[in-house]
Amino acid sequence: MNEALESMLVELRQIVSPPRVRTLFGVGGRGYYENPASDLLAFFMRPDEVHELESLFLEAFLECAGKKADGYAMEGVMVEREVDVPAGGRIDLLVRGPGWVLVIENKVYHHQANPFKNYQDYAAELLKGIAPVLVVLSPDGQTDQKGWVGVSYQSYCQSLRRRLDSLELALSTSKWVLFAREWILHLELELYTSPMTTEQIAFADQHLKELEQAKRLHADYRAFLMDRLPRLLGEAVPGETFHASDHGWAIRSAGQSWGRSDLAFWYEDRPHEKLHQITVYLVEPSEAQCAAAQEELRDRSKMKYSPGRSYKMWVTVDGFPNREAAEQEWMRLGLFVAGLYPKIEPPSNETADARLVS
Repeated sequence: MNEALESMLVELRQIVSPPRVRTLFGVGGRGYYENPASDLLAFFMRPDEVHELESLFLEAFLECAGKKADGYAMEGVMVEREVDVPAGGRIDLLVRGPGWVLVIENKVYHHQANPFKNYQDYAAELLKGIAPVLVVLSPDGQTDQKGWVGVSYQSYCQSLRRRLDSLELALSTSKWVLFAREWILHLELELYTSPMTTEQIAFADQHLKELEQAKRLHADYRAFLMDRLPRLLGEAVPGETFHASDHGWAIRSAGQSWGRSDLAFWYEDRPHEKLHQITVYLVEPSEAQCAAAQEELRDRSKMKYSPGRSYKMWVTVDGFPNREAAEQEWMRLGLFVAGLYPKIEPPSNETADARLVS
C-alpha cells in the first residue's frame, strides 16, 4: 500500500461518524413526509386523544409561536386535517378552541407557495372580530408571508422535550410518551442531521484520489473473499461443489446439496477490537440435524444460538482477530454442515441405462 493511501486511512478513522441513531419511525418509513408528519401532529395536538398528554403538544406550539398558552382555553378543542377552503387550497392543520383559531401550514421540502391569503381570510371568518393565529412550521422557522409567524421544528422539538421531561413518572413511561419521544428524535435526525460534517466534506475534497484507491482496494478484497471462501470449503469437503454470494454485510457460501442452508463470513468492528465472525444458517432442518447442530455448535463450540421461523442460526461469539484463524474455523464448520447434508450423487451411466430399459 502506498504511503499516501495509508496516511489517508489513518486520518479517516479519526473523522468517520459513528452509526446514525435509528428510530422506530425511521425503520418503519422512509425519511420525512409532510402528510404523515401532519397526521401525527394532529393526533398529539388533540387534548382528548388516547395519548393522555392532554394539551401538552398544543401549548408548546402556541408558546413557540409567541403566545401565552394559559390565555387559550383547551376545552372542546378540535383539530382538523386538510381543510378545504372555498376560495382555493387546503389548510394542513386547523385547530379551533373556544374563542380562538390556529392555522398551521407544514412546510419542509416544498416552497411556501400556498394561497396563504385564502387561508387567512377563511380563518378570520370562523371567529369574526378575533384574529386567528397563523403559523408556518418549517425547518428554519422563517416565512415572508404577511400576518404569519414562523416556527422551526427545532424550537418546537426542544420545547416538547422540556415538557415531556417534566411529566409525572406514571405517565412518562406510557407507550404514547415513548412514541412521542421517538417521533421528536426522528424529526431532529431527518431535518437537522447532515449526512456529512464540514470536516468530512473537506477531507473528501482533499483525498478524492486516495478514496477512489481505497474503494478499488475494497472491491478487490471482496472479490478475493468471493473466490477464496468457497475454495476453502471445497478443500475441506472434497467432491462437493460450493458457490458464494456477496450480501454486503457478509460473504455467504454453501454446498450444492445444502439446500438453502449456508455459512456467512463477516467482519465486526467493536470499540477496542476488530474481529472476523462466522454464522451458520440451517434452513428448515430436521429434528436430527438440529439436535446434532446444537450439540456441536452451541454446546461444544460455544456459538450463540438464535432460532427463526424457518431457520436456525449459530454465531461465533468471541470471533477471530485475523482472517487466517477465521478461515480455519470456516473450513471446520463447513465440514460439519456438509455432514448434515449427504452429497447427492448424480446417477451413473449404468443406472441411467437401466432406467431407460425399464
